[in-house]
Amino acid sequence: MVLVLFAGCTGSPASTPQAYYDEYERALCSRRYHCDGGGAGAQTTRAIVPESNCASAHVSFPSQLAAFLHDGSVTFDASIARSCLDQARTSCSNLPACRGVFVGTIPVEGACSDDLQCVSGACSGSTTTCGACLALALLGQACGGGVECEEGTHCPGGAAPTCTAGTNRPAVESQVGETCEDNATTQYFCARDLYCDSNNVCSPRLGAGISCQVYEDSCALGTVCAGPLDDAHCRTTTTTSVEGASCGLVGTSYVVCRRDQRLFCEADATCKRLAGDGEDGSECRGGLDCDSHVCDGSRRTCVAGELADAEPCTFDMECASQSCPASGAGSSCAAVLTCR
Repeated sequence: MVLVLFAGCTGSPASTPQAYYDEYERALCSRRYHCDGGGAGAQTTRAIVPESNCASAHVSFPSQLAAFLHDGSVTFDASIARSCLDQARTSCSNLPACRGVFVGTIPVEGACSDDLQCVSGACSGSTTTCGACLALALLGQACGGGVECEEGTHCPGGAAPTCTAGTNRPAVESQVGETCEDNATTQYFCARDLYCDSNNVCSPRLGAGISCQVYEDSCALGTVCAGPLDDAHCRTTTTTSVEGASCGLVGTSYVVCRRDQRLFCEADATCKRLAGDGEDGSECRGGLDCDSHVCDGSRRTCVAGELADAEPCTFDMECASQSCPASGAGSSCAAVLTCR
């Protein structure tokens, strides 16, 4: 099982794991405003939440990673973290500079529960079962089925794959007029403030009043692609703080309910104020409505740290232990597994 790790942008030195995670969240937030890939939903989210909110973005540190750092099975490299964050601030592609921010210390055959703990980067265990660190396959050796390849090689997939030289589909960041169509050997990403158009070419984002495709993330900041599928245009966004006001496409503008004032655009295209103050037990329609909490979609309620071990969970923040192993449907709160 792989513990998902993140990388972010500069601002304050990434001298500690928590500082690194906070800077990552701020960079990720900025990338949502300036990088392509979110589709039409990304435009609406940008309209609801101003980019200035990125400056105060904060992410809870994963309890599992904290335990690994505490027991020494994982180390943190602040120097690599700073390089990683620098790249994340300026690039829209994936982030090769972020490899090695967190590094495992357990040798082959040592007890583990996560790939991250192993020097090899491969563990046979999971969040609920202890396993052992695995040796990496060398160039030309069989791979796949849980067998990872050594650094500088990759497992190409297919029938009876073997470790092959080079990385698996390196990333290229494209400029205006260049391709953004992935192929079998390369992944393409448009540079900041460009989008991948219907011809698979990177183009500048469109201004207000220009025809657009609602399924593309094509409109410039401050506008949203809205209207009939065959006659959509980039519409200037405006905000309202009035409960009961019309929202969505109104005339030639796109009206957004102020989510920072707990207003939500309901199905009848009017703004409704959600009950509560964003703390535990407050009404919500998404994570934007909860302060340092998670929105339980089934109950439409902000929740945090209230569930005991063995109770069903979806996110770490729901659990008193701050650990929801294998987060998602069918998971239950549990203490962080210790295999050493």
